[in-house]
Amino acid sequence: MLMWFLLATISVFMQSLVNYLDEFLTNNNKLPEKTNIHTKVGGLILISTLMSFVGAGLMMFIPHDSVISNQARNLAVLSSIPMVAMYISYFYLLITYPVHQVTPLFLISTLWLLVIELILGGSVTIIGLLGIIILIYGAYILDAGTFKWKVPTKLLLIAIPATSTWAIALYMVRVASNSGSPIAISYLQMLSVGIIGILLLLFIKKYREGFLFRIKNQGKVWLN
Repeated sequence: MLMWFLLATISVFMQSLVNYLDEFLTNNNKLPEKTNIHTKVGGLILISTLMSFVGAGLMMFIPHDSVISNQARNLAVLSSIPMVAMYISYFYLLITYPVHQVTPLFLISTLWLLVIELILGGSVTIIGLLGIIILIYGAYILDAGTFKWKVPTKLLLIAIPATSTWAIALYMVRVASNSGSPIAISYLQMLSVGIIGILLLLFIKKYREGFLFRIKNQGKVWLN
């Protein structure tokens, strides 16, 4: 029980750190004030997807069995689609709402994952459910600085379908891992996310403009 509590506490603080970094990257930019919202968000979406190539490259250095079933391979690749959909909805919401409201709501995806497990005959422990609640509420408290829950109804209604995309991606990876190496699955997913990033870069002009503008004006500061 003590170890579980320590891990949950550490996770809350790590999540809060991610919250601050996401807010910094979203709002600390040199884009003109009246810049189109798609241009503002595009750079963040593209760097998030293209950096997956780095993750995929690192995966290649981890010893693993690269032989996986066709089903596992297909699930790993397809899981990249809801994963990118999650990135897109997440950064669009960060432009409109404060990070302490947006990020905790995206942890609702773990609740969706539990719902999927229950529908398919799985079970949920009280400890597991309590851990999820601590992560969601703890991340909110540390960033908002208040115990009072203040989340707009409109944001909540948008977050419900948006968070389901992450849960779908996680579940697809979990199923794929049953018939293949988790490292190989993660490698394929990251590689596919990166490929989607390239397609977005090539075919969505506003995303490309935002990405190139931030590279030019913020350079290494933004990439780091």
